[in-house]
Amino acid sequence: LLAITFTYSQNLALSKTATASNNKQAASNAVDGNMGTRWETDSEDPQWIAIDLGASYTIDHVILNWEGAYGKAYDIQISNDATFATFTTAYTTTTGDGGTDDLTVSGTGRYIRMYGTERGTPWGYSLYEFQVYAAIPVNTDARLSNLTVSGTTVSGFSASTLTYNVQLAYGAATAPTVVGTPTQAAPATAVTTNANSLPGASTVLVTAQDGATTKTYTVNFTVAGPPVTLPLDFSNPSHIFTYDQSGGT
Repeated sequence: LLAITFTYSQNLALSKTATASNNKQAASNAVDGNMGTRWETDSEDPQWIAIDLGASYTIDHVILNWEGAYGKAYDIQISNDATFATFTTAYTTTTGDGGTDDLTVSGTGRYIRMYGTERGTPWGYSLYEFQVYAAIPVNTDARLSNLTVSGTTVSGFSASTLTYNVQLAYGAATAPTVVGTPTQAAPATAVTTNANSLPGASTVLVTAQDGATTKTYTVNFTVAGPPVTLPLDFSNPSHIFTYDQSGGT
C-alpha cells in the first residue's frame, strides 16, 4: 500500500462571494486577501458571515484573523444548500480569545460560515480575513513509470527494478541521455545525473509528491569490444577464442 500524507490547498475563500447578517463594513473585505481591510458588524448577537466557495470541497482547515472585536462563542458551519438552510456544524467553541484562530474542521460543502453567538468585547464581530482550506492528498510514491535511454525505454524496465545494465556499441565515447518519468504528477520529480565517462553509471533520483520520499534508479553503461574481422588473427591478443567440444563443427 502507498502511504498518503496531506498538505493544504490554496485559500479557497480568496476573492469569493461573501455575504453577512450585518455589514457595518463589507463582508467582501474578509475575503480580499488584504489584512488592512475588515468585515465589521453592529454590536449585537448573533451575527454571521458566509462564503460561497464556488464548488463543493472537503474542508478541514479554517483560519480566522480577528480584529480587536472578536467572537468568543461561534460555530464554523458548512452546507451544500445555496439557501443556507442546511448548515452542519464542523467546529464550535465558547472560549475564543481573538487574534488568529487556526482551526481544524471537518465537513464537505460549497458554503461555509462563521456563526457567532457571543461577542468577546462590547463591540461587534470584526474579521480581517476568513480563510478556508481543503486537504489535498500527497502521495509518497517515488517510482518511475518509464525510464529511457536515448529516447527508448530501457530493456526490461519495471517500476520496481532499480538497476539496469546497458552495453553500448564499440567506439561510444559519451553516455547517452537517460530520462525518468515519475509515476506521480508534479510536484514529484525525476532528476538525472549522467555518467561522466564510460564505462560508468547514470542515476535518476525520484522524489515523490511529499518532497521527502525518494528512490534512485541506476543505469550501468559498458562499451562493446572491437569487432572480429576475417581472416582470424590468432596472434591478436584482443581476440578471445573458445573451443566447443560438444560435437559441433
